[in-house]
Formats: sequence, C-alpha cells, structure tokens
Amino acid sequence: MGRMIKRSLFILLIVFVFSGLAFGDEVTEVWSRLYEKAISYQQKYDIMLNIVELQNRDIIPTLVKALGELTEIVNVNKKDAEIVKKLKILTIRKLGDLKAAQASDLIFDVVRNTKDPFVKSEALIALGKIGAKKYTEHIAVMLKNLTLYRGAEDIQGQDAIAYGCIYALERFRDPRGYLPVFLAANGGYSRYVKDAAKKALVNMVDDPSDILEGIVKYESSIKLKIAALKAEDNSKAPAENKIKVATGALDVGLTLKPQNVTEATYLRDLRIYAMRMILKYKIKDDNAVPLLERVLYESRDLSEKIYAIRSLSSINTDKSVMALVRYLSYHNDRMESGISPKDNRLLIELIRGLGATGNPKAYEELLRAKYDNYPSVIVREAEKALKKIKK
Repeated sequence: MGRMIKRSLFILLIVFVFSGLAFGDEVTEVWSRLYEKAISYQQKYDIMLNIVELQNRDIIPTLVKALGELTEIVNVNKKDAEIVKKLKILTIRKLGDLKAAQASDLIFDVVRNTKDPFVKSEALIALGKIGAKKYTEHIAVMLKNLTLYRGAEDIQGQDAIAYGCIYALERFRDPRGYLPVFLAANGGYSRYVKDAAKKALVNMVDDPSDILEGIVKYESSIKLKIAALKAEDNSKAPAENKIKVATGALDVGLTLKPQNVTEATYLRDLRIYAMRMILKYKIKDDNAVPLLERVLYESRDLSEKIYAIRSLSSINTDKSVMALVRYLSYHNDRMESGISPKDNRLLIELIRGLGATGNPKAYEELLRAKYDNYPSVIVREAEKALKKIKK
C-alpha cells in the first residue's frame, strides 16, 4: 500500500509541475525528461501512461528511443518483466497510432525477435497502421506458415499473432497477402480471427479473381474450392469475372470424380453454388452453356437440374435457349414413347424457363408438350409459355 501511495504522490507532483510550468511542446519535453530520469520500470510505466495521452508527433523520438531501450532489456525478475511487456505494448501502440514511419524497422525487429505472442501481435498491428508495405512478404509468409503448421499449444497466442498479421495485410492492400489471409479465413483459428480474415478478403484486393480462380482449379481440397468461390462472390470483382470463376468451378465440379460420399456432397455443393452465381449475375455469356447442359443429363439431383434450367434461362442467348429446347425435346420424345416423367416439377421448371426467354426457337417443342399427353398441370404450363413466345 505504501508503494502505491508514493507512486500516486509522484504522479501528482508531476501534474503540479506541468500545471505551473509547462505548456504545449514544453509538456512533451518535460515528460520525455521525466521518463529518462525515472529509476524503476514501474515509474517509467506510470509516466508512459501519460505520454501516450499526448497528441503531439514531437513525442515520436522519445517513443522510438524508449522502445529501443526496452528491446535490449534482459534478465529481469518476473514482476519487472511483466511491466516491461506492458511498456512495450503501450509504446508500440502509440507509435502505430501516430503512424510513425521512422519506427517501422524497429517495430519489425520486435516482430522478428520477441517471443511474446501478444507483443508480436501489437507490433504487427502497428505496422499495419503505419502502412509499412515493405514487410508484406515477410508477414504473408509468417501467417501462411502459422496457418499450415498450427500447433496444439498456446492457441490464444497463435490467434493473437494471426490477427495481427491479418490486420496488417488488410491495410497494406497488397495481392501478395491475399492467399495467406484466405487460408486463415478457412483455417483452425478462433471465430474472431476467421471473421477478421473474411472481412479483410473483401477489402484488401478489389479483384482477386485470378487468385481465386487458381484455387478453384488447382487446390486439392474441395472445401477450399467452395470457399474460394464464395470469396469471389463476396468480392468487389466485376460481374463478368465472377461468372468466369463460377464457370471454372462448374467445370471442376463436373470433371472431378468423387472418391467417397463426402466428396460427392462437396462437389454437388460446388456445382450448385456456381450455378447460383451464374443465375445471380445474369450475364449473357455462353461459356457455361455446355456445362449447364451436362448437368441436365448427368446429374441425378433434382435441385441441380432446376438450377441448371434457371441458369440457362437467365443467360437467355440463342445457344442457351437451344440447350433447353433440346432437353424439352428429349422429354417429349420419351413421353411419345410411353415413358412418363418421374417428377412433374422438372418439366414445369423447364417449360417456365423457356417461356421466360420469349425466344421463338422454343415454340415448336412447347407446342409438342401441349399435345403430348402430359398431365394437365404440365399442359397448362405449356399453354402459358406459348403465350409469352415472340413469334
């Protein structure tokens, strides 16, 4: 208790000195001298608490000098070591807030050399605030390695370092940092780290299409392929690039052969998400048409087939309409040979999709459907669709 009273009296004495003698820049100079003359780490910490309240960039040299001295401290007792740690964090945080570019090398030395994950995290965050882009590659590699070789010990410390890396890389807005942040967003970190990574992905690169297209095509994990497709959908990339990546994903989803039920499920999810994107952005791009047509004939999943029909209808070019016409012709031929449809929902979706295009190329097969002895519900849909066709 006596020590606390003495410490409080010490601070009060300083305040009285300021109130009577110092103003403006003089305050900065007095605090700097007091910090240098402080005897104990606790006194330095108490003074630093006041220094970091100053909104004057003239304090930067004092902070740089203080951090340099703190990084050289070794062999202190446990109590002083904790105070030194808090001092480092205070100093680094203030240098970051002041965007002190002249301190970036010193702060990066802290990142490389400190063994304390929370001090390292604070230093990474400060580099992000400063905008020290020259360290992008170093920090990107650090995050990638931490994600790929994440240990089972000190989970909180690893999360703190990862968060600091993500914070810095987001603010650097350098494409070299995108892949490590993407991997972190889908890694084994705590939710707050993964949420920060997902947010960063949207902000750090306006158009990550090339990066994400590479993941969709060449990454071995189907889950990561899906995650890459979702990241592309959520990005600021232009719609035509999103369609390109979605088309590539659909191709992959049709080409890969699942080794088990789990992979089959993931591939189905990949195909459906790709088709949802094609449907969402409604761009007249025929590149996906052959792939969508394959879904109609190869898939056994009703939802997939319906998404393929809707996507082809939304593209609404002669090529996409003819794919739907061929599919209706296939069903009409089956009906005429005595094979009734297993599920009316598919035929209804197909006929509605053709009607929505308004394309006269659909007229003949819709007319066949009207008179091919389908159930009355399908006949009514064919009649409605025919009325929408532009002859």
